[in-house]
Amino acid sequence: MAKKTSRLEPQHRHWYEDLPLPGEDMEKKPNLEGEGNELNEIYLEVSRASSTLKGFLFLLALVGSGFLVWYLGVIIDSIPSRQVGWRLLLLGFFAEGVLLAAVVYAFRFELCIPRDRPVRFNRKRKKMYIYEYKWTWNPFGRWKTVFKVFDWDNVRAEIVRERGFNGTAYLESHALVLSHCEPGTNKVIDRIDLYRMLGSPGSEVKAMWAYCCHYMEQGLEGLPETKLRPQDVQFARCFFAHYPVLNPTKEGAEYRASGWLHWIYDVLMFPAFPLMLLWGLGYYIVMRLAPDPVWPPEIDRESTSG
Repeated sequence: MAKKTSRLEPQHRHWYEDLPLPGEDMEKKPNLEGEGNELNEIYLEVSRASSTLKGFLFLLALVGSGFLVWYLGVIIDSIPSRQVGWRLLLLGFFAEGVLLAAVVYAFRFELCIPRDRPVRFNRKRKKMYIYEYKWTWNPFGRWKTVFKVFDWDNVRAEIVRERGFNGTAYLESHALVLSHCEPGTNKVIDRIDLYRMLGSPGSEVKAMWAYCCHYMEQGLEGLPETKLRPQDVQFARCFFAHYPVLNPTKEGAEYRASGWLHWIYDVLMFPAFPLMLLWGLGYYIVMRLAPDPVWPPEIDRESTSG
């Protein structure tokens, strides 16, 4: 690997590794991992749609809504009969309020966050344009869209690995994190996650960083042929998104013919494939209802022109 500069400011995450600076030699061959929305001589738009797992919280919110209505009926029915004391009654209303907040948060997370939060790499201007949607843990707070601009010469990259046990399974994820630093230093001004995927190996995010660096420094010449991410929302693609081996379409056939490594995952997850398909149904509904990302006209023109 090429010699690295001093480390960036810590992120207080489980583990991270600095990646080579733009212009340095990369140890991985460039690969966009099918996450590109647009690619031409002026700009590259990278999708971040797969970094936010949609659909699962929507299903939980539907179940929670049904339980919310049922539990409210139980509380109301218990008031005239005086089956419970006022302390238990207050506790019941408190639990109802907590559940309501959780349901509102889940619906807002799934239906208010845009279907994608793309990042545009403009090689003519040497800038990055980031579409961000800021949300908080407060389900009734203000969530808003913000736009950021990074100078390419001041961008640094890291791989972040997070591990944890959720009570039933040990999970690991890798993320490609881009930091915008003060000129000539490693003092971080801002950070964004460009790519994050549960279970993805670190080699994938290194290959994506190599692709972005190659494009910004050398253009399209020498880059491998890249299949862009489909922009339409198709039922089969969403329904079988988490268990694509069953997808009867051309995309499913391509997945089954792509190699043998994924078959290990398919065999291990076979007992849970009905849940995967249910998750896919929720994903399709959310992708139909969630808004498209809309750039302000002035930023849209600047980010797509030289």
